[in-house]
Amino acid sequence: MTSRYYGETEELLPKYGWFNKNGRDRSWPVGSKKPNDLGLFDAHGNVFTWCQERIKAYPKSKENESHEDKEDILSISLDNRLLRGGSFDVPASLMRSAFRIGVVPTYRSDGDVGLRPARTLTP
Repeated sequence: MTSRYYGETEELLPKYGWFNKNGRDRSWPVGSKKPNDLGLFDAHGNVFTWCQERIKAYPKSKENESHEDKEDILSISLDNRLLRGGSFDVPASLMRSAFRIGVVPTYRSDGDVGLRPARTLTP
């Protein structure tokens, strides 16, 4: 497992995402960088992605043990929710799959937070 979907090195990051060294203090059109293996663009950088989950500690696990991904509460609340993926104004060291921050749903950003619309594909 690596800290970024393309591997560990920060040298390749400019090919996959916008961060403080190449973002020039603004967001960029989606798809301007290489996609991940699932075809998702901007999974690292550009703007943080709002997530449904509340911020809480990762579950404790033994080596090589997995945990079921359980859906969080769906009700609207003022509990901190997760932002993931990094943005155009964070350093490369924070552009990792595991990096996350929690903010209240009423948080207003300066353009470094967004949504990733998704849908289930049907065969």
